[in-house]
Amino acid sequence: MDWECCWTKKEISSADCPYIMEGEEMLYGALQQRIMEKCLECPRFKNDMERLKDSGAPLSAILPLIVAEYQEQRARMASMTNFVNRKTREMKFLHELSVVLQTSMDLDEVLSVAMTAITAGKGFGMNRAFLLMLTRIANI
Repeated sequence: MDWECCWTKKEISSADCPYIMEGEEMLYGALQQRIMEKCLECPRFKNDMERLKDSGAPLSAILPLIVAEYQEQRARMASMTNFVNRKTREMKFLHELSVVLQTSMDLDEVLSVAMTAITAGKGFGMNRAFLLMLTRIANI
């Protein structure tokens, strides 16, 4: 059977796969990586899977399920990676803020840093903030 997609070839050229973009040339010689990154999304690969299904091959019913599960797990992993990266940035910001607040001896600097942290886009990103200060009068 002649396949449309390049997934059966160990090494390919740029003419074999129009979906490998500039900067991804290492995929021409990396079969496993090329299959995982390009072939599973390729319309030619999907056509090959349909032809495989029509041929009555025993694995033709299972292979699409495995591909779909892999793609779903890959999307979940990307989502979790983005979540962890976002939380890491937040933790770094809070650490930097706490260091500045703990090391400053000037009340005006502490107040300025706190208000900036609350309202800055890279901070908490709130569009308004106010600070109420209490002055205690000592009882004589």
